[in-house]
Amino acid sequence: VTGICCAVKWKYQQQSSSNVLITMDDLVIEVSDEVLGVGGQAVVKKAIDTKTGRFLAMKYSKNVSPSQQERLQMEFNMLSGISPHPNVVHVYGYMATNNAIVMQFLAGGTLRSLVDEVTQQSNGETV
Repeated sequence: VTGICCAVKWKYQQQSSSNVLITMDDLVIEVSDEVLGVGGQAVVKKAIDTKTGRFLAMKYSKNVSPSQQERLQMEFNMLSGISPHPNVVHVYGYMATNNAIVMQFLAGGTLRSLVDEVTQQSNGETV
């Protein structure tokens, strides 16, 4: 399957393993089965740019309805309008056919795990 991602050519192919290879502009992305997070609307999987070795995150919509596709596209547009910013995840592209955002991988866990850690360190005191 080939298509256009934000006016950038990309190519999608299933690998012999369960991983997926996506070529987008100058990125060659291998998406793993490793789930980084699941929310009400989307699933985020770990990926790697095979040219540079840089880890990425791929945010996929759980639902392929037109309204959900529009939401993810709006999220991408909003993030790309303020990216790069030191306090906002960097986005690299949006793939309409896969309804996915290609973004910066940030190691360190979830916001919930950070809040839990800070709460435990403060021994119940207000932080």
